[in-house]
Amino acid sequence: MAGVLIAMRVAVLRHSLRGQKAAYTASAVVIGLVLAGATIYLGFSDGTALAGLLGLWVLGWAIAPLIVGGGEVLKPENFAVLPLTPRKLAAGLLASSFVGFGPAIALVAFAALLPYAVQAGPETLVVAVPAMLLELAFVVLLARFVNAVAGILLRTHLGAAIVAFVWAGALALLAQGWALVAALTQRWGAKGPAVLDDIVGWLPSGWPVRAVDAAGRGEWGLAAGLLAAMAVLLVVMLLTWARMLRRRLTVKPARPRVHTAGRARLGGNGPVGAVLAKELRGWSRDLLRINHMWFAIVYGVAFCLLPVLVGWWGMAPYTGLVVLVMASGLAANVFGSDGTALWMTLLTPGAARADVRGRQLAWVAVFGPISAVLTVALTAVSGEDSAWPIVLGLLPAALGGAAGLAALVSVYMLIPLTDPHKRGANPLGLGDNEGQVSGLVYVMLLGVPLTCVPAAGALAAGLITGTAWLTWLTVPVGVASGALFSWWFGRLAHHRLVTHGPDLLQAMRTGKAASTRTVRGEDGVKRVLADFKLEDLPKKERTIVGICWGTGWLPLFPQGLVATGMLLFGQREKSWFLATYLGDFAYPVAIAMLLLGLAVYGTALYLPWRYKKSRAAREALGG
Repeated sequence: MAGVLIAMRVAVLRHSLRGQKAAYTASAVVIGLVLAGATIYLGFSDGTALAGLLGLWVLGWAIAPLIVGGGEVLKPENFAVLPLTPRKLAAGLLASSFVGFGPAIALVAFAALLPYAVQAGPETLVVAVPAMLLELAFVVLLARFVNAVAGILLRTHLGAAIVAFVWAGALALLAQGWALVAALTQRWGAKGPAVLDDIVGWLPSGWPVRAVDAAGRGEWGLAAGLLAAMAVLLVVMLLTWARMLRRRLTVKPARPRVHTAGRARLGGNGPVGAVLAKELRGWSRDLLRINHMWFAIVYGVAFCLLPVLVGWWGMAPYTGLVVLVMASGLAANVFGSDGTALWMTLLTPGAARADVRGRQLAWVAVFGPISAVLTVALTAVSGEDSAWPIVLGLLPAALGGAAGLAALVSVYMLIPLTDPHKRGANPLGLGDNEGQVSGLVYVMLLGVPLTCVPAAGALAAGLITGTAWLTWLTVPVGVASGALFSWWFGRLAHHRLVTHGPDLLQAMRTGKAASTRTVRGEDGVKRVLADFKLEDLPKKERTIVGICWGTGWLPLFPQGLVATGMLLFGQREKSWFLATYLGDFAYPVAIAMLLLGLAVYGTALYLPWRYKKSRAAREALGG
């Protein structure tokens, strides 16, 4: 049975790696190999560093199912009618999970155990090789195990919030973990990081390193015991996962009881009010939306308040802004996440405008009060009085800009996803295109700050001239620009929905758009041609575009924008930001990284534009 499932997974992967998905996969493979190479280099001679790096890989595999819905290529539901016990099915699915680029990259990273073991003596390879393979089996099984646990938790509102807490907390800790290390150092001196290293080393992710160290000291019994303990842990996880598979395939999820009394008139009686009421109910009932809402809140709070551990409150006033940006990124594919339900809007005359405006109002109604409370409360508590005109001006600008941009992106860059009623046991499992949704998050991370440029311009003028009233002019400018962008982008989204609604519905039904356009050649003949798609690019350029979209965020956001902000606020603690290590060259390097990120994204936009322009010229000539 395992051989059949492995062959099925190979066939699925072989036929799915085409077009845009192939480009995204290529970029992910490049990033993964770079990180694997860094793991081998950094952990070559330092067991503590190697244990910590292996822990990061395990953490990445653990949170990956929460980010991409588990990435199940073969769903257990497809084999429910076969005469297979849950244990046989679990073993077969686990064996098929080793097929793919992810496990191959992880194996390369875990190969760091081999050169580390050679330094202690060639004989320790007897321990390092099985330890490497056990570590690979551990992360692959951990991903399936976490996906199964998340599938159970995500059947309730509380479970959806708990998963969001874990997911957001882990990502925030990866971004701001330096603050935790610095806090431990302040509290316990040099023993702080040592305590953390001991904890990391004795976690299951660090057992392979401990086993190699024990073998190097001649403690073969301890080395064998650690490997045996890891094998036992794998067996226990596999048996537990099999029990969860049985529950998944035999127990029907309980639907939450919905109370609608007293809410029928929510949002008014007009078309916009009806959509507003429907969307507000969705934000309170849809488990996927609840998960996204809590993720944005927890990530924003954790990201901005972790530096408080070292006494730095400089980021606290901007918590509401971070929550807004993250929430807008997760809502940027709202039409795609709703699936084929768009047909109801298309068949209702004049409903497109109300649908767009109602969704915008609902998003503002949900996240506006949350971001406002966080901004006012944390600015007051932090004592950063100079931040008041900044946050009070940028908050309405970002709120309106995000509401408009999310609606615009959701219709212009729609990504087809699985219909909500077909998502199986895990509501986060959005289908084959779920990995592409992260690209929309990056678009919003870049686009929402751009909508704040008018307010930021007034703020910069006030700070440069030292004029207080000009600084406070940021507030009305922010309100005006937020309202303008919300109205304008919403109008463009409404127009797009009217003119391309059937094409969007076709994309959500089949996963492929059927957009066409009419061009008139120089011979006067009109021709109906297919719209440009990324798959139309030559393979080489398509791969370059995918790599650019997948890697551009690294220099632009953390190494560029975030590093520049930390330097401006006087935060120079050495962390994973390159600029913090370079002293007088910190600002030039941060700005260079920012420009590099813009150049990478510019390349991703320029290559398709150039090809589209040249193809249009050929088509106009009848070629």
